[in-house]
Amino acid sequence: MSQPALPSRANIASRSANAPAALIRPCCLRCSKRLASEPDLRCRKLNNRSVCERCRRLNKPCHAVPQACIGRLNKLMRRIDAALTHPNGSAEKAAAIATCKTFQAQYSSRVEAVVRATRAPINLQNLGQAILTGIAQMQSTLDGINDVLRYSVSYCFDIHACTKLMPCGLIYHLSLVVIPTTTTKMMTGWRVQKRL
Repeated sequence: MSQPALPSRANIASRSANAPAALIRPCCLRCSKRLASEPDLRCRKLNNRSVCERCRRLNKPCHAVPQACIGRLNKLMRRIDAALTHPNGSAEKAAAIATCKTFQAQYSSRVEAVVRATRAPINLQNLGQAILTGIAQMQSTLDGINDVLRYSVSYCFDIHACTKLMPCGLIYHLSLVVIPTTTTKMMTGWRVQKRL
């Protein structure tokens, strides 16, 4: 008997088959916009801080590079590393730095567009509507719980039904107190009654 053939990796889309891109070396969003103008810049977070040294000096938040722009940033870092291998003052180094600055401008405009799209302003009307919808769902859930408890009290704790189930001579009653406020609060208590 032959086993069914396993699906080949060729059937998987190339985007989903690859792992998400990772940075060649650590770099925050603010430092990534300055790489071409300061080729020796290294983004470092000392002493396990959540903010790099540059952002700490500027007293600014230190944001991560968006996942959509990591590939472009890696290309920029490779180009800058290649430009730094040329001897100082040579024409090749000047040309490589100029190419890096052009690529830096393209990267910066792209990353700004991505950041602008992800940080769109919140529509307060939609936010208020979402909050009211959540409150209505909670109210509906609490009403359902209240109905279930009311049904279980009237059905399960009927005196005649409980006398057959409890041979010990004690009958337990569930007393349900519902306090009508803005939110429904339910408290349960037990009382013991001797069988007659």
